[in-house]
Amino acid sequence: MHIGVIGAGTAVVGLLDALAALEEKPNRITVFEGSPTLWRGRPYQPDLAAVRVNVPPIRMSMRVGDPMHYQSWQADRDVTAYLDEGLGQPLVPRSVYGEYLEYTAAAAIGRLRDSGCSVRIVRANVIGFSRERHDVLHTDNGDHVPVDRAVLCVGSGRPRDHYGLTGAPGYVNEPYPLADSLSEIPADHHVAVSAAGCAPSMSPSACPRTGTPARSVCCRAAACCPTYNNAPSGWS
Repeated sequence: MHIGVIGAGTAVVGLLDALAALEEKPNRITVFEGSPTLWRGRPYQPDLAAVRVNVPPIRMSMRVGDPMHYQSWQADRDVTAYLDEGLGQPLVPRSVYGEYLEYTAAAAIGRLRDSGCSVRIVRANVIGFSRERHDVLHTDNGDHVPVDRAVLCVGSGRPRDHYGLTGAPGYVNEPYPLADSLSEIPADHHVAVSAAGCAPSMSPSACPRTGTPARSVCCRAAACCPTYNNAPSGWS
């Protein structure tokens, strides 16, 4: 069986790891990704150390049925500097979690290849799909790749502009990496952060590290912020 995987972000890391654990593995896997970085997705690119993951390690494992997989990887690294006093557990920079994603993907691909499965990475975007004698994926570099199964793993894409602010002076729609987006803010400007999810919650803490102002206000329609750094409950 030849599996075509569209995208090479976080979801694909879990898919490859799960395929590598099967007794009957596919013969071929082709992964299509046109962006410059594999496996990290948008949020886990190299960035400021202040840009942290927002859930405890036990909830961030990429291995199905093994909630300790990420913690085992983390055990070989010194993460004491990132200990969250409220949780009593480390919340590492997102770029460090990106290293875990890269490690997991590389290990899965190694196991697949050792078993005889061909794994190929195509640095191109899939722009079309057709059914002929086989399902065929069409890429933006002109390739037409027959596959037996196609798996769509493209994530949510770029942030949506819910308020129609694109083009407005000073508006930044894509926050990541914060090292770039915050560095462009003049030191004497007052920052308004639309909504209050993960990136907005981290922006004020990252400002002092970029030389930009820590003075900011979060604007959100709901009366409270979403779940963020909640302490675990009911775990043993």
